Amino acid sequence: MMFKRLFSTSTVVRGKKLLTFPGQGQPVEKTFVQELSQKYDLESYFKSLKKQISSSFVQNVQSPSDDFYLSTSNTQPSIVSLSLLTLEILKKHHGIDLIKDSDYTMGHSLGEYTSLCINNVFQHNQDQILWLVRQRGVLMEEALAHSKNQYGMTALVFPAMNYEDVEVLLTHALKETSSVAVANINSTQQIVISGIKSELEQVVNFVKERSNIKRRLRVFPLSVTTPFHNPLLQSSKDKFRGIINEKFNIDRESRLQLPIISNFDGQVSYTHGEALDKFIDDFINPVQFKDSIENAIKDLGVNTVWNIGPNGHVNQGNIGKTDIEKKLETNQSISNIEDFETFVENYNK
Repeated sequence: MMFKRLFSTSTVVRGKKLLTFPGQGQPVEKTFVQELSQKYDLESYFKSLKKQISSSFVQNVQSPSDDFYLSTSNTQPSIVSLSLLTLEILKKHHGIDLIKDSDYTMGHSLGEYTSLCINNVFQHNQDQILWLVRQRGVLMEEALAHSKNQYGMTALVFPAMNYEDVEVLLTHALKETSSVAVANINSTQQIVISGIKSELEQVVNFVKERSNIKRRLRVFPLSVTTPFHNPLLQSSKDKFRGIINEKFNIDRESRLQLPIISNFDGQVSYTHGEALDKFIDDFINPVQFKDSIENAIKDLGVNTVWNIGPNGHVNQGNIGKTDIEKKLETNQSISNIEDFETFVENYNK
């Protein structure tokens, strides 16, 4: 398990801007595309989805069926494409170029793929980036298809002062299971675990029984059926890397336009190859979101954060909880049409 430092004492010059993208922490906002399509021409967006995925996929994005977003192979390209679309509309229709205006980028889990996309890591295969992220979801589903619905993820939420206590208890509890792993360390107040549902319950009970914060420890099962960031996905990780090696031409030594703060270790990647390798390693390793944000704020001098895309408010919340010393001047999300309009109205004020 990969728990890391809780605090940093670095002193840096502040004023840097960070662009973040979301993962699959909550169900996708179903009305965002419809509301955007009422204000902007999205024909090229839908054409791209149709070309790279399918007509039926486009129909579901426009009017989702009840179970559409239960499949990670649907959710992943939807979130990435909507995040990219948001940036495109801001630039094309409002003259707001957040890529140009930012100093760093990072994503939460899947969101790191969006960070790779805006850096043109897949520039020689630009017409396949949504197809590729859909394959990421398909491979994850196929890896555990033999035991569908047996897996899940659970978020543990607790007071920041008890972070180290929960860390110690989890370290002991995970040793007693065959499948459970730490998936996300989101903030000083939230850790997510993944694995077989029955063993997730076992771990939760272990922590509850031995914790001195029983009444303040909250447990939230997530609406997913894939155990993300778990060694159970080793086969999907290997196959995903194989697809990239076979079909994609990556300029590994090219410098990133926006350095990426990696989920893998919370550190900055500067080249296409380094950033891509760390993203692939994330398949079976925990998202070090807390460390990434602490590094951004305390070591890199970030004081402005823009959280773009569906579930952007989830990043916003975890970042706010991690910013213990309240050094951030701005921590905004654009995850629905109201956020979008407010952001555009206030951006240049």
